[in-house]
Amino acid sequence: MADIWLLIQALVERGLIYSLVVLGVYITSRIIKFDDLTVEGSFGLGGALGVAGLLWGLHPALTMFIVLCAGACAGLITGLLHTTLRINNLISGIVVTTGLFSINLKIAGANATIIGQQTIFDMVPASLSIYKFLPVLILVAMVAIYGVRIFLNTEIGYLIRAVGDNPQMLTNLGKNIHHYKITALVLGNMLTACAGALFTHYVGYFSIWASVGIW
Repeated sequence: MADIWLLIQALVERGLIYSLVVLGVYITSRIIKFDDLTVEGSFGLGGALGVAGLLWGLHPALTMFIVLCAGACAGLITGLLHTTLRINNLISGIVVTTGLFSINLKIAGANATIIGQQTIFDMVPASLSIYKFLPVLILVAMVAIYGVRIFLNTEIGYLIRAVGDNPQMLTNLGKNIHHYKITALVLGNMLTACAGALFTHYVGYFSIWASVGIW
């Protein structure tokens, strides 16, 4: 019975991590109708920086902040390639993902371990050490889900929704469609990069192939 519970617990924990990826893909694919393949690269980027930051001696919270900024930059570059250079959305995502593969190799190498390093999960009180992963993952997932929900109900959020549903309305309102499309890509890749960092902190190592097939 104990083994079954541990299996269920592990499935729930990994599901909570990948829920951030699903949320990011939902924003790009369903809301703005942009099939963003950058998520495969930004997941690996988050994992690489999540490991490298700890190996550099940075605080886990600061490492996560750097990961979010890096994910935002990945989404920004994809958006600029698509909107400024008029590159197809699939091609722009592939270009960024391909570039990030080399960057991730430079940051953390093909493999890196953080065994013995303090991760974001070690900030949980000792009384909850048996379930040290669940409290953090549940908190992060809830903040992400409700944060995105609140954001999409703001004025900017409604305009982002209009990018996928009725872009002509934005033009009639004098709004720049590209700005809101880039904003959605930035947000989606921030969430994906965060998931990548949480995954490496969870398993205790980074592999350059861990992000393959995320999309």
